[in-house]
Amino acid sequence: MLQKWLPGLQPIVRQNKHGMKQDINAGLIVAIMLVPQGMAYAQLAGMPAVTGLYAATFPLLVYAIFGTSRQLSVGPVAMIALLTFSGVSPLAETGSATYIQLVWLLALMIAVLQVLMGILKMGIITRFISDAVISGFTSAAAVLIALSQSKHLLGISVETGDTIYKLANGVIENVEETHIPTLILGLSLIVVLFLSKKIPKLPGQLAVVVIGIIVVATMDLEGEGVAIVGAVPEGLPPLSMPPVEAELLWQLLPTALTIAVIGYAESFAMGKILAMRGDYRIAPNHELKGLGLANGAAAFTSGMPVTGAFSRSAVNYEAGAKTNLASIVTALLIMLTLLFFMPLFYHLPQAALAAIIIAAVFKLIDIKKVLHLWNVKRSDAATLLLTFVATLSFGIKLGLVAGIIFSLALYIWQSAYPHITELHYIKTDNKKNNHTGLGEGVEDSHVLIYRIEASLYFANLTSIEEQINKTLQKEPNTKWLVFDFSSVNGMDGVAADTLMEWMEEWNDQGLRAIIVSAKKPVREVMNRAGFYDTFRAEVTWHDVEEAVEWIEAQPVKVIEPDNDK
Repeated sequence: MLQKWLPGLQPIVRQNKHGMKQDINAGLIVAIMLVPQGMAYAQLAGMPAVTGLYAATFPLLVYAIFGTSRQLSVGPVAMIALLTFSGVSPLAETGSATYIQLVWLLALMIAVLQVLMGILKMGIITRFISDAVISGFTSAAAVLIALSQSKHLLGISVETGDTIYKLANGVIENVEETHIPTLILGLSLIVVLFLSKKIPKLPGQLAVVVIGIIVVATMDLEGEGVAIVGAVPEGLPPLSMPPVEAELLWQLLPTALTIAVIGYAESFAMGKILAMRGDYRIAPNHELKGLGLANGAAAFTSGMPVTGAFSRSAVNYEAGAKTNLASIVTALLIMLTLLFFMPLFYHLPQAALAAIIIAAVFKLIDIKKVLHLWNVKRSDAATLLLTFVATLSFGIKLGLVAGIIFSLALYIWQSAYPHITELHYIKTDNKKNNHTGLGEGVEDSHVLIYRIEASLYFANLTSIEEQINKTLQKEPNTKWLVFDFSSVNGMDGVAADTLMEWMEEWNDQGLRAIIVSAKKPVREVMNRAGFYDTFRAEVTWHDVEEAVEWIEAQPVKVIEPDNDK
């Protein structure tokens, strides 16, 4: 019962005392990390800082109950925050009441989409987004995120935008107005963040928050013009009601679809890694439902869109988390912070939050991936680079769509030109060999063997026909064509009918074709197309050598189909 309806609770119920202690410890560590991150990512999304903490309470609890990953830490993340800002900022002034309500509506739409995708068993949707597209997209998004936070780091006003041109141009035009105390503070805190990585178990982000608050408060930097978070509401997340209107739904739909898919892809990828390390399995469709319900909780508790976070989930796992009890502990500690400790954040400089964001997204720029793909397969490297450039140039939504379309178009183009291995038969050793490496022996010029290494469908038939005709022009003595279908996993009806037409035409020309090693799905299509009625002897062979031996036993002249075989 728990496994079906509340999959996240089953591991908790079975947990022993030692495991519970590890979960509590991990939950504490992640909570310390999540407080500054939540506030920073809320700022990135154009929301009040406290809403990032709201999104780390009830949404995290809901996922802990309905999700199937035991270590995934759900909450605000940089990528989703940027997508939120990009989708909502054109519709309302950042930080306004209308803007906040639109973010709630966006979270609700994401929730509905993800739950529906889970019900419709669409968990495999991420297979259509290649790793190259995701890598190019996240690298470009990291650059845009860093540029979007430069205004907080420099203490200047910059017009919002979602392309590198708008953001960079805004910074360049206003760089002369840089607030030096803010810049010095922000750069110093970035240095602290990077140095903290060399000190084991030091929570660098929390250290930056503490240092920032102390420096601003003791040196009265607020009076010098350093922007601070200011008064932050205390108490548990208040209930909220998203404004469900048809026009708003239509305007936010592209952003909601993007976040629903990308958020799930990012979360599932991390969850799958953690599940493999923990020797258990996660259910893709349950994950969609769990994330959807978590976003629904965010929509009705004044939060913002959420998904699984790479960095926090990794910390959660390394800290010893065994079940979702760790996430429950994290959520409860965030609630305690909201109830009793929010006044401590009054002097928190916005430059500190910007420093946290910039340092966090720096590692998303994956240069090694580009170099690796360039050496392994340049078409994948091209996909990554195109997605990267498109995202920087046209914005994150259009950039992602461009990357997906290009990768799918590239796949279709490649499948339209399948690889065909041309073989000849050597009589002396009774073996088939590559045409480019025949070895010793006498080649039988009457027999030509093709191994087609792709499924056959309407789009690649022309390419196959061209390759065959090109070879036949060079080999005019060919009397037999043997097609090795051992690598053909599928065939559509158009391909079946076209292949029958070819075989009939070849027979009229004194050329006979044989099909061997066809797999069951292919044989079923061939049977329905009438192959076994018209060309029985030509399509019943299971082995190339056996078929060629039979050919060698036939007279050289053209043979009529042997329907009695």
